[in-house]
Amino acid sequence: MQGITTTRGFLFPGLTLTSSSHYTIRSTEGQIRALGEIFPIDPYTALEYLRSLSGQVLPEKAEGWFAIPKVPAELVQQKIKDIAPSVEFPLLSVSGSEKEFQSVADRQLGDIVIVPVQLGWNKGRQLLENEFPIDNLVASSILLTHLREWNNLNRPDFKAATFFKI
Repeated sequence: MQGITTTRGFLFPGLTLTSSSHYTIRSTEGQIRALGEIFPIDPYTALEYLRSLSGQVLPEKAEGWFAIPKVPAELVQQKIKDIAPSVEFPLLSVSGSEKEFQSVADRQLGDIVIVPVQLGWNKGRQLLENEFPIDNLVASSILLTHLREWNNLNRPDFKAATFFKI
């Protein structure tokens, strides 16, 4: 499978997909470029940050690096409705993790945050010290950049997904 379909229908050839234990995940570069097309934000600072992560090992239990735009969750959810009206987006009631995510976002320059995430495949386990439940912004952003790969029946259980502070 090649590229990313965005609101303008562009494709990015060569941006690979990888498979975690259960889900196909777009390359982080592909996620960043898609967000740069979908929203009026600058992807270049995030691409530079991504290059600085080259060779860095993911935290234990994380399944990949994910790109999250610094925009309101409601805006991301509206884009999902615009692009794929039949897709249901997650509505999570998470308390406390927004503050932790914001502390990560504040340390990264630019319009897009890159965080390691595990997609909820290991339900019921104790969270690690640097691991926090994802909120609506993170869940909706991940879904937005993976609309072609995941449908309503074949996607992560976002209620059990977490991000890691690094």
